[in-house]
Amino acid sequence: MYYPIAEEELQVVQDCMQQISLLVDLGCGISAVQTTVGTEALLSFLIAQREALQGAVEAVQAREVMKGACGLGRAA
Repeated sequence: MYYPIAEEELQVVQDCMQQISLLVDLGCGISAVQTTVGTEALLSFLIAQREALQGAVEAVQAREVMKGACGLGRAA
C-alpha cells in the first residue's frame, strides 16, 4: 500500500527513530559502566515518543481513508 506522508510527519518519525537509537546506544554504554537510569524519566520519554509516532501514523491513515472515500487511487 502507498501512504502519502507530509514532510512534518516524516520529520517526526525520523526524529523519534534517532532518539530511540540514542537510547539504545546509551543503554549499551550504561551496561558497560554499570550506571542506572531513572525509570520514570525513561518511561516519560518513551510515552512521548509513542504519542508523537501515533499522531503521525493517524494523520497518514486519515488521509488514506479520505482518499478512498473520494474514489481516488482506484484502478479504472
